[in-house]
Amino acid sequence: MIATATTPRAAWEQAIQGYRLVFPRFHPSERHDVDFMRFPAMKPIYASLMEDVTDLPPTPAQFETAFFAQSNFPRTEAIRWRLLAKFYTAFVAEQHLALILMERFRHVTMSDREDLAGIDIHLAYRGLAIGIASAVGSDRSRAWEVIKRVRHPQSEDVWLLRLYRLSDEYVVGPFWLHHPDKVETAVKAFAISILEAA
Repeated sequence: MIATATTPRAAWEQAIQGYRLVFPRFHPSERHDVDFMRFPAMKPIYASLMEDVTDLPPTPAQFETAFFAQSNFPRTEAIRWRLLAKFYTAFVAEQHLALILMERFRHVTMSDREDLAGIDIHLAYRGLAIGIASAVGSDRSRAWEVIKRVRHPQSEDVWLLRLYRLSDEYVVGPFWLHHPDKVETAVKAFAISILEAA
């Protein structure tokens, strides 16, 4: 259920209901190659298409156009699929997660540098530096996380909380997003577990 537009997040959710996402078709034999292909840092491309985290996300076409304008990658259907199905949808979900956290906590930041350390969003709460990592709750996604941890070792300066979004949990337009109430509950429970163990 989508909240009434009384907050920046709610207005954002109402607006993205009109977004359309069509994934390119390609031969199954290309899946493995494109899944493990090394791409440049993608979050800066997404972020460059907005002035503020409260802005609407770029459209799929805007994100795709910006990527190919800034890279030498061939415009194949398989690469377009990876851009839209993996990077774009993940960044939209991360932006939404940031809006949830900003609505319910005071100190929330996002940075390209922390993204390279596996931290999508940084949250300061009850004296703790908490790094939030957002992912789809699937076996394939969890396997990919292992590869990412090898490529970008986790920072030892934050407590890392992984939040998983599910296909039927909080759907807005074509996007699978994090459920706001579950996010708040998970963050507070995580903080309590750390403080009680200290």
